Amino acid sequence: MKRAYRYQAIDRAGRFQTGTVYGENPLEAQRLLQAQGYLVQQLVEVREPTASQQVQPAAPLRAHQPSALWESASVNDRVLSLFFAQLASFLQAGYTPADAFHHLSRRVLDGRLQAACRELAGVAQRGGRISEGMVRFPKLFPGFTVGAIRAAEMGGYLPHAASQLASYFEERWRRRLWFWLPRLLLINGILVVPLLAPVSAAFMQGLLLYSESPSLSPPEAILRAWIALVLRYGVPFWLFVLLLWGVWWVLTRSARLERWRSAVALVVPYLWGYSDWIRARALQMFVEHLGRLMNAGVMPGTAWELAAHAVPNRAIAEGLLQVKLGYGEQSEPLDATIARTGLFAPEEVSLLSTGVQTGDVVGMLGRLAQWYEARCEQAARLYRFSIVRFALLIVILTVGANCIGFYAPYGRMPQFVEEWIGTP
Repeated sequence: MKRAYRYQAIDRAGRFQTGTVYGENPLEAQRLLQAQGYLVQQLVEVREPTASQQVQPAAPLRAHQPSALWESASVNDRVLSLFFAQLASFLQAGYTPADAFHHLSRRVLDGRLQAACRELAGVAQRGGRISEGMVRFPKLFPGFTVGAIRAAEMGGYLPHAASQLASYFEERWRRRLWFWLPRLLLINGILVVPLLAPVSAAFMQGLLLYSESPSLSPPEAILRAWIALVLRYGVPFWLFVLLLWGVWWVLTRSARLERWRSAVALVVPYLWGYSDWIRARALQMFVEHLGRLMNAGVMPGTAWELAAHAVPNRAIAEGLLQVKLGYGEQSEPLDATIARTGLFAPEEVSLLSTGVQTGDVVGMLGRLAQWYEARCEQAARLYRFSIVRFALLIVILTVGANCIGFYAPYGRMPQFVEEWIGTP
């Protein structure tokens, strides 16, 4: 006999839904909701069921659209770091979310964030959820930040989640800031090589031009030959580099290519240590959210999906969401689910297996989060060293290109002498 269960859930668009679902037991009801893309928050049996035996979701509170980007937004990482740091400070001091966003609307300098804070203050004042309001601003709040706040609202650790987001954005901003030296050297190399490399060839061609045009002085002839070489070779080179920069800008900004960028960042260590930091930080945030949610008594399947939506790397988040925890007639333990993701090392799975056996899953998740934090620090040290190596590589390539351009014309020295002597 099927029983009626009242549920509270989150749909794929981030809206909160309530309704009635029918199943022979809670697991079956949970599977039905999960099949429709719901994240179950609460499931309570109804003693007097209605006649309908279909899932009857309530009308959505508001028509929200999912975030356009999962990992980044149009706001600078430093601005987001300061924003979430102030939010965490207000919440830790005991301010209500409505009061916190009201004060933030007068503190932040970005006009778009000011408008968002006023809107979020109104949502909180009406008793709504902060994450529900954040979804309205996909260009300001990346998708994973909405997921992190939503998980914190479920687990009751909103101040900690805001502080964690502030630390993450600050850390990512610092990682990118460290790249200023290679970026500066690369720009200088692109500008300098087409100007210095043709100097030797311009000297020889300038002497020939001076012999053919007695009205020109030697410096004028050499300068005219140098300008001609720059226009012939340097300008096309700069245009080609500008085209490559445009392609790079599209690849790094397009929302449609974000899944590809996330996957590439994990498998192509374009700078040693950066990809390791991305993976370690993503898994650390997942494990920490999962442990806090399970410690708060959230259903395992719901805790898993909420924690996966708080992961800052889209490729890892999608890999975690492909594996379901807590669904089925015989739900498997956490360590088996972790192993099926393929994202965790065997020793990490063994650590969680011990936690499952001893009943200390939350404690082992905390230790695993600390271990990933240590890996992030190690990756940061390696990244700083790699930045120096990358800068030296750019210097070597720049000097080498100039040397090749300077000495290459000397291979034509005999022919040049013959032409010079033979010139009447």
